[in-house]
Amino acid sequence: EEFDKKLGSYCSEVLTNMKNCNKVIEVHKENLVSSQKSTDKLMETLKKTEKAEHKLKNSFFNMEDDIDFVHEILNEEFKFQAIHNKSIDGTNSKTHEKKPLVNVESKKKLLATLRAIDNGDSIESLEESGQPGIMKEIFGHLAH
Repeated sequence: EEFDKKLGSYCSEVLTNMKNCNKVIEVHKENLVSSQKSTDKLMETLKKTEKAEHKLKNSFFNMEDDIDFVHEILNEEFKFQAIHNKSIDGTNSKTHEKKPLVNVESKKKLLATLRAIDNGDSIESLEESGQPGIMKEIFGHLAH
């Protein structure tokens, strides 16, 4: 009786494993079919591309005969550009707004220095003009 229980559980495990393996095999078959379809589509596209490339390299366009071909190329280019431009627009909308490279305080300091130079003032006259510490503010630790 013990042998029958072990044999029964063993057979049950084998059946369970077989069912699981069968499910995995079915999934792999579906994936294989899907991959084959994708590969076939890629091969078809490659052949069309090679045919178009050959036609472009080895012939001149007779507009009456080749207008469909030119139209197809232009449509594909239009689709590509539309997708490409949408992706660029999507990334640019997330960019942060432009900020000035020089902050307002630095601009004020530079403007004060340029005014002093235009007026012919010396560096010392900036110190004496009632703005103590402006030299240190403008030139930092090099002022003294």
